[in-house]
Amino acid sequence: MDKNGLTGILLMFLLIMLYFQLFSPAPTPTENGKKAQEQQVLPQRKNDVNKAQQQKITDSTQIVKLFGDFAPLAQGKDEKFVLENKDVKITFQSRGGKMIEAELKNYKTHDKKPVILINEKNNAFSLPIKTSDNRTLDLYRIYYQAKVEKNKIVFKAEIAEGKYIEQIYELPEKGFLLSYQIKSKGLEETFKTKEKAELYWANDIPNTEVDLYQTRYYSTINYYTEKDGYNYLTWPNDALTSVELKQKVDWVALKQKFFSLILIAPNKNITNANLSHLTPDKDFSIIKHVEANLQIPVADFTTEKAKFQFYIGPNDYRILSATKIKGLEYNVYLGWSFISYFTEYLIIPLFMLLEMFFSNYGIIIILLVVVVKTFLLPLTYKSYLSMAKMKIMNDILKPELDAFKVKNNLTDKNLTMEQQQKVQQEQLRLYQEMGSSPFAAMSGCFPLLLQMPFLFAMFMFFPNAIEFRQQAFLWANDLSSYDSIMTLPFTIPGYGSHVSLFTILMTLSTLAVTYFTSQGQQQMQGPMKYMGYIFPIVFMFVLNTYPAGLSFYYLVQNVISIGQQQFIKAYFVDEAKIRQKFEDYKAANKAGTLPKKKKSRFMELMEDAQKKAKEQQEAKAKGKIDLKKK
Repeated sequence: MDKNGLTGILLMFLLIMLYFQLFSPAPTPTENGKKAQEQQVLPQRKNDVNKAQQQKITDSTQIVKLFGDFAPLAQGKDEKFVLENKDVKITFQSRGGKMIEAELKNYKTHDKKPVILINEKNNAFSLPIKTSDNRTLDLYRIYYQAKVEKNKIVFKAEIAEGKYIEQIYELPEKGFLLSYQIKSKGLEETFKTKEKAELYWANDIPNTEVDLYQTRYYSTINYYTEKDGYNYLTWPNDALTSVELKQKVDWVALKQKFFSLILIAPNKNITNANLSHLTPDKDFSIIKHVEANLQIPVADFTTEKAKFQFYIGPNDYRILSATKIKGLEYNVYLGWSFISYFTEYLIIPLFMLLEMFFSNYGIIIILLVVVVKTFLLPLTYKSYLSMAKMKIMNDILKPELDAFKVKNNLTDKNLTMEQQQKVQQEQLRLYQEMGSSPFAAMSGCFPLLLQMPFLFAMFMFFPNAIEFRQQAFLWANDLSSYDSIMTLPFTIPGYGSHVSLFTILMTLSTLAVTYFTSQGQQQMQGPMKYMGYIFPIVFMFVLNTYPAGLSFYYLVQNVISIGQQQFIKAYFVDEAKIRQKFEDYKAANKAGTLPKKKKSRFMELMEDAQKKAKEQQEAKAKGKIDLKKK
């Protein structure tokens, strides 16, 4: 390989690494000073809210000053109550009438502890509301009397007969949706009903997975608005990121990789919202600090329209879709729009079908590859046949093309642009004698391009499919995370500090596929000849931190691809017959015995372009000669 070729490969390698580095899950460096200040300021309100709500005030004068008509509710007995079904267990307290803990029963953290998405330490709720005597009352700071039914809790705070406010929670026998209603009676003169209350919700997302960086990578705030539909805060992003929404919001999701806390407003009560998230610098027990400030009309409390739902559960596409809440399934990230449609309507249904018959997810991955590769077999055959034809044509024409290069002194590797055009013109002429063109090779690329949506769909599907979470296969303990067989005493930039065996095997199998494929592409020269061997190395770096299930999928795909190629070569492509057909065509063409065939419009354009290029070269050469004469 010459110097230019090596330079080209290095540049392409650097560009690829740069691209994946921008989208990799590795943490970005902290901006000196700025982010440290954000770390202190953003969570401060959460801490202040919890401190104020837990503060016990005994001075009667201060109580009246702070609570006004609600002073009798400033003190009380703090009791805990539980609603649970087979999926979730939610604990409430009478102080504030709010959730203080939410546990998912059927999931465990990476270290086998219960998955607790809400607790008093990592979560904060506040609902300040303005009163007619110019006070601000936090409805989550007063004490309530609780009435517990089978699957329902009613928290009631009554300041006088017929004057009260209620918070009502109801949990069905199964599922992850908790109904929530705030309503008041007889308080129309006490509350400023033309104002808006601000529901403040902050959560330090706990780390539940072994791979901190991948989990942070996919953690953000998603939301769905009446006007613009689904959207999200920019991710991956460690710095403080926020958005102000001045329109009705259907739902807001505090999302991590595999679980979400979602507040849903069926009556579109959330009229404005301010959302923000920030990645902690030093606390690795926290994925992200997220905050939502949501404005709700106070009048909705008095008219019983303040009805909401909390989704406290997994980012499971089937479960989210079954809620029938518009856009909620988007909390399972499926990639860009085109790829997401492909994944949603083809990959996921196929995956769900296989799940009905098999419980081992390693086997499901193998069968998923088999089904996809069988579906794509006609394209694979067409691609291989095209490449085989090009290889044979190049073998036949190589002696003539080499002779042309020697005759015209064009054997040097560092040819000028004009000399390269001469070679290309001769190559075009020789291909025409064979009844083909150099662009026939592209027909072998199109089937491969048609397979790309499957590759991209899998690239998005595996990291976000909770079904693979904590599913073991062979040496991998968790197909949703990397399979580490060795921990390095140092960190390799862009690679990590561990070695994933599935990724190593995937890389070796990709190199093998490249080798077998290149046997039919001997005409490729320069950097492109080696690019097929560079990409697998690049992806080895990228996929080392990705889920083992994804690397295993690509590994199985490569093994089956090699098998398909050898099978097609052995039973469906007779290279001797193809060679004989080309030689017969060439002989008949030279003898002039071929029937006249109308040239395609594409070939006419190509010949015109080649003719004009030749005329320009001759005119340029003539101009140089005229200058020398002068």
